[in-house]
Amino acid sequence: MSGDIKRYRNNLRDELNGAALYRALAAAELACKTGKARGPNRVEIYANEDGSMMRQHENAIAVGQLRDALKRDRLTLYAQRIAPLQNRDLPGGYELLLRMKDDDGECVAPGPLLQAAQRYQLLPSVDRWVVQRALQMLAPYRSMLRSRGVSISINMSGQSIDDAACVSQLREQIHAANLPPACLTIEITEQAAVKSIARASDMIRQFNEIGCRFALDDFGTGANTFTYVKSLSLARIKIDGSFVKDILTNRNSAATVRAIVELAKSLSLETVAEYVENDSIAAEVRRLGVDYAQGYAFGKPEPLETVLQDLSDDESRRLHRLFLES
Repeated sequence: MSGDIKRYRNNLRDELNGAALYRALAAAELACKTGKARGPNRVEIYANEDGSMMRQHENAIAVGQLRDALKRDRLTLYAQRIAPLQNRDLPGGYELLLRMKDDDGECVAPGPLLQAAQRYQLLPSVDRWVVQRALQMLAPYRSMLRSRGVSISINMSGQSIDDAACVSQLREQIHAANLPPACLTIEITEQAAVKSIARASDMIRQFNEIGCRFALDDFGTGANTFTYVKSLSLARIKIDGSFVKDILTNRNSAATVRAIVELAKSLSLETVAEYVENDSIAAEVRRLGVDYAQGYAFGKPEPLETVLQDLSDDESRRLHRLFLES
């Protein structure tokens, strides 16, 4: 037993020493960058009380953790239900959500890490990982996805839209996966689309050619929301959750949702309400004509492998019933 304890102590010491060395190098690098940014011929000392330097240090640590998660395969995919509201017979679909396994193996939302990744232009690497892993997991279920008509939504960052090489690579991977037509829906934020309408429009065209559909996420928050949407070949718009969460108590939110639904119908676009957290909100967005809803009222995020297996089992039972009835 004493030998095991000694080995554990030595391994722990090495890990702590490695972590301390990484933090020290990150602090030194940030001090150098801060000195360079603040002017020539000066010496900068890393200081915990320097708010700007501390934020950069935290970002550097987060980026290191994200790179480590990508390298050690500590990222995983969850899926949340997108349920039909007006026609319950429609299959609906799922949005893929990224999660990270912490040191205890628990899955957590990697929000701070992705914020740092955005600052360091690392989101295309994350998008590549998500698409590649999603295609690997969906491929064995091609037949089930085709027969059920389930739609799988994947988020793509604005940085990836601006990266022509990334767009080309993702398009080739999706095309080679040979998934059923309209199985994949790519979600891009309104902010990312507005940043470069021409580039976003060209990317949407390229992915439409291989059967992908597009959804505009966080819809309704932009200044020119109701004008530029007509220039994009979209399949659906996702109403920003800020208009949905208080729709029962805020007349402005209800009026905004109603206006978005009317716009979408005039353009033959589907609508999805996000953050539908209870039955009362679900009933209201249904009354206003929203087509689909996503939120805890219809299910919490679950591991993608669990969702796919449950769908496959349900499809097998359905086919078995049809066989017995024939």
